[in-house]
Amino acid sequence: SGGRTAVLSGDTRVCETLIAAGRGADLLVHETFLHHELPPIPGRRSEETIEAAASYHTLSGEVGGVAARMGARALALTHFVPPEFDRAALLAEVAESYAGPVFVGEDLMGFDLASGDVTLGEMRAKLLRADHQRDS
Repeated sequence: SGGRTAVLSGDTRVCETLIAAGRGADLLVHETFLHHELPPIPGRRSEETIEAAASYHTLSGEVGGVAARMGARALALTHFVPPEFDRAALLAEVAESYAGPVFVGEDLMGFDLASGDVTLGEMRAKLLRADHQRDS
């Protein structure tokens, strides 16, 4: 849109094909598995169940590296497992390996690539900081 590109991941581990196909994307929308927020619960969730889920998700400590290696100009995190988590801790974890703008996705959040606007209800922000903008 507007000469900009978005890359969307599905449920996936770190995927070299996705990284290669999305090189230089303006926005990477990527699912996030917060394994440290999903402890075993006897009789309900075992360590084996958690490991099985991790086998087809990207860990929260890896997703920033995916965006950095792809050269994505912005990252939107989404499809959180589990859905309740410490947002500040997630942002700090991602910032360890990715220096670009990071958005913690919310239902009804909008990304307009052509205008560069990110919206959620009355909130409006820019997708990219001025120093990350591509020449139009």
